[in-house]
Amino acid sequence: KLVPNQLIVLTEKWDGTTVQATNKGIFKRSDKFTKGDARKFQTMKEEERYDIERLDVGFDEFLATKNGGSTSCRGGGDKSCKYIREAIEPYYPIFASMDDDICVYFEAVGTKIQARFKTCNIAPYSNPEPSSSSVDSDYWHDIRVFDFTRNGQFLSWNETKSLALKLKLPLVGFTDPPMPLNINQIVGMLRSGLTYDVKSDVNHPANCALLEGYVVRGLIHEHEGKGGIDEQPQRTTERDEEPIAKIRVEDLEQFAPIEKELTK
Repeated sequence: KLVPNQLIVLTEKWDGTTVQATNKGIFKRSDKFTKGDARKFQTMKEEERYDIERLDVGFDEFLATKNGGSTSCRGGGDKSCKYIREAIEPYYPIFASMDDDICVYFEAVGTKIQARFKTCNIAPYSNPEPSSSSVDSDYWHDIRVFDFTRNGQFLSWNETKSLALKLKLPLVGFTDPPMPLNINQIVGMLRSGLTYDVKSDVNHPANCALLEGYVVRGLIHEHEGKGGIDEQPQRTTERDEEPIAKIRVEDLEQFAPIEKELTK
């Protein structure tokens, strides 16, 4: 678990649809518990906390075409997943190229996926230009990676950064360098920076959207992933996963008593 003064990084919590991908398929992860359920704050295994649904978003057709089949990856698919598909389809070649034991976790985000992005009006550079002239100027969809697993085990944060860089997948924003865990400091950062900050693109539309919150990630494997982007550690034994905690902007008032006590 997280402990005071443990070295941590803060990653932006992107508000979207949680999706995961392997080189064999695309899946949507949904929470089994409703908002406010106390079990959401307990430590559980993935299968105890989430349901997994395979998405029909054209990836299977893409793989068939890639492997010499005649099926086009365009058209068809589940129409209810239209906007998720628009967010993830540019990354199909990358997903297909991943090792068999890798799974990537990310948020599919954009103006038609989450309401907080609908006030934005500049298309990000990372997506292809819209094919239809009827598309509004504030219409955009993309992904933000926050985790990887290898053989079912979550990688450390440094490994996650290295692998996202190697695969050229967009990563959630994060604080750098790491810092000691201090609740008062984290809450202060949340209060002073309530919008997303896409440092790689000052014109990105999400820069004007209200931040959902931070994920606090404890670093207990800080040395891993620092050997360069070609470093691909092969896990043969299980090890402790790095602890995390989530702090949302809407939860800030809960920390008022803590802040008052800490500043006495």
